[in-house]
Amino acid sequence: MRTRAKKKLLNLSIRNGYGNINVVVSAPKVCNFTFFGIFIVTIVVPELENVSIRLNNWFVDKNWIDRKKICRRLTNMFPGIANAKNLIFDSESIEALNKISDLLVSLPSPFYNLKFVKLPRGFKESSMSSALRSYLLGGSPKAAIVTKFPQNHGVEDSIADADRARHTDASVEGTDKDQASSSKGRIDSGLWRSHEVNYEFVCLLDRIMQKYPETFEHFTTKNKKLCTMNLNLLCTSLNDFTKISMTSVDSEMIFGYREVFSYLQNLGLNVSWAVNRLKYIEHLRFSKPLISELHSIDCHIDNAKTKLQELQARFDDAKIKQKDLLARLDDAKVKLQDVQTLRMEKLSEIEQAFGTMGTNLAVGFIGDDLLSNP
Repeated sequence: MRTRAKKKLLNLSIRNGYGNINVVVSAPKVCNFTFFGIFIVTIVVPELENVSIRLNNWFVDKNWIDRKKICRRLTNMFPGIANAKNLIFDSESIEALNKISDLLVSLPSPFYNLKFVKLPRGFKESSMSSALRSYLLGGSPKAAIVTKFPQNHGVEDSIADADRARHTDASVEGTDKDQASSSKGRIDSGLWRSHEVNYEFVCLLDRIMQKYPETFEHFTTKNKKLCTMNLNLLCTSLNDFTKISMTSVDSEMIFGYREVFSYLQNLGLNVSWAVNRLKYIEHLRFSKPLISELHSIDCHIDNAKTKLQELQARFDDAKIKQKDLLARLDDAKVKLQDVQTLRMEKLSEIEQAFGTMGTNLAVGFIGDDLLSNP
């Protein structure tokens, strides 16, 4: 699905049930974006102010395998909003990410322009795993996690606005009214052939020009700002595409990037080399079950490692308990020996004071030897 928004559109919300929705949004002025569900999304926006994410019960009553699939879809969505300044999570989305945060350890943070990550009411920052924190903030070291925006920040939680709007499945909505004041600022930029692109994309564009010069042969536009936006879109798409692991490749991802590359082709950018790689990846992934079987084996290995770690932890705990029991056993033996020695000393004192008969009576009955045979 492609959406070309009004030039003055500031607020946009998209809702998805459980389908595979791929969205390309071209809205130069939009600054507030709300997701209801999960999408493969490409947003052609110079600066995206606020992004609100709501899962709409996607994670409810799902087993671990389904949660991993949803996690892959969710992380595949994030590169499309990599230039967001503020991320606003609802309870379900942040808790879902926190539950599968061990899967995020190997992923780089896609967010390079963040200022704030806003947590929902009731979710404590201390509950967030270090892996999730690194994933969200790793690309923006100066970003902060908050439960409420600073008063001078001027951002109204767009989730509240979205709750007051009516939505339909796979729908796109927007309003021309500004519901959140934008903070001023520009993304750090670099110059590439007179275009002020994102700084980190300059080297990437140089590599594309060197290796695939045909990419830019028919890329012309009179509007310099649109040209810069399209170059940033090209780099964002390719940068994200090259970092997708084979384990994350599914039909939705293939379909999503097929649409993205088609969109880039329509802009005059010849990315046939990327399309060819996508076709090869699709062939490699789906023509034979070998890759799926390998991934299945990897899952079994992961499960076996997890089980081994659990058993090792239990074993280590048992060893600690065993050491404690052995120490207590040794202590009991020492105490027994001490009191036995004390008893012998006391019997010796009794014998010295009362003789052998006194000692015998002390440990026996008072009538011992009284009526015994001579």
